[in-house]
Amino acid sequence: MGTEKPHPKSVEALLGTLRAHGFRVTPQRVAICAVLAGMQIHPTAYDVYDAVRRERSDISLATVYTALKALTRAGAILDLHTAANNSTHYELDTRPHVNFFCTRTGRVDNIAAASVGALKQAIELDGRTVSDMRILVYGTTDDADRQSPHDS
Repeated sequence: MGTEKPHPKSVEALLGTLRAHGFRVTPQRVAICAVLAGMQIHPTAYDVYDAVRRERSDISLATVYTALKALTRAGAILDLHTAANNSTHYELDTRPHVNFFCTRTGRVDNIAAASVGALKQAIELDGRTVSDMRILVYGTTDDADRQSPHDS
């Protein structure tokens, strides 16, 4: 259907990126990275918080936000701010690709068939240099099987 699962990242890859950028690795961040590494969705902070709370009841939403901000600053994950519903979803696949945001369900999917290489080449034709690409397409999907994790 033109979608693929997010690029898997290991807990150690996430923690290593934090360390390499001078961020502390705390037990809470280890738990958050473990949850993120196992997620097959583009989670919101609330999704991460809900999942981590199942393992660690002592974690706060503020701690989750702080950890996600550190991971974003370190370049381990990306934040996908969706203007459609003013929410932020997090992306573990930091390679250039296209994301599709369903304005009906709130779900974000990776679109494997879309070529960002051709767009990059077109942009660079007249001497521009592309250093990063984040493409977020808005629309709706007819697939009844695709529900937002918030719907269940």
